[in-house]
This record gives sequence, structure tokens and C-alpha cells, in this order.
Amino acid sequence: MNSLSQKIIEIKIKQILEKKPTTSKRKIRKKIEISFNLGKGKLKPFKRELYELIKKYKKEITNSKKLEKNKKRKESTENEEQEKKGVSNQEFLVDIGESFKVSFHTFGNKPHLNIRKYFIRDGQYFPSTGVFLSFEQWEELKEVEDGVKDAYEKMK
Repeated sequence: MNSLSQKIIEIKIKQILEKKPTTSKRKIRKKIEISFNLGKGKLKPFKRELYELIKKYKKEITNSKKLEKNKKRKESTENEEQEKKGVSNQEFLVDIGESFKVSFHTFGNKPHLNIRKYFIRDGQYFPSTGVFLSFEQWEELKEVEDGVKDAYEKMK
């Protein structure tokens, strides 16, 4: 088998194995014969080389799929840990003054607005007191905004 035909066959092996990594060596050989319009058994003289290539790429693809699964599992575990804490997908939206921040979170698959006072320790922000509002509660709070402003003005 010359190097050009070997490269072409390698590409085809990769394509087959990426679709279905459990494909048998025999089926891969047959698919290659069909793909390149080779007669039945034309690759038999190169069977050993072909099977070594298949074995090599099966191992590569299996390892890369394992790495992907491990990466997804790790990400999933990190998300679960955040959800156990009660908060996920934190993004700071607005800084209010030096130590107050407004952020957006999903909690129980619902969006929430988080208004917190933060303190800094070792260069990291840590929440202390604050309010965690669903968007329904946020809408209700906005509806009474004028009343709150009036009450504040009277207290001045």
C-alpha cells in the first residue's frame, strides 16, 4: 500500500470510527472497499496493515471520547456543586458603590436577581447580607417604587 492510498484509507477509517467507534475491523474493511469501488477482497493482502491502522485509530478515538466524557463529567460535577450551594451561573451585572453588587443567577431552573453586600478577603469577593429575588418579586418591587420614594422623602 503506497503512502497516499494509506493516508486516504486512514481518513476513511477515522470517519467511520468517529460515527461509530464500535464498528468491527471486518465491517470497516468492507466499507472502505465499497467507498473506493474496490472489488470484494481487494484489501485482503493489506489486511494486517489495515487492521493495525484500525486498532490505532480506535484507541485514539476511544481515548479522545473518554477525555470528552471526563471533561463533561467534571463540568457537570462543578455545576452540581454550585447548585448544592444554591446558586449557579453567577454573573455580576452592576456594582452599586464599593461593596454592593447586583448579580443574576439561576436557582431551581428559574432566573433570580441577587442584591448583596460583599466583602473582599485575599482578593476574592464573598457575599454577606443581601436579598435574593425572583423576577416576579422584582416586578412587584418596581411597582411600589414610587411609594418607597415618597416614604423616603417624608423621612428626610
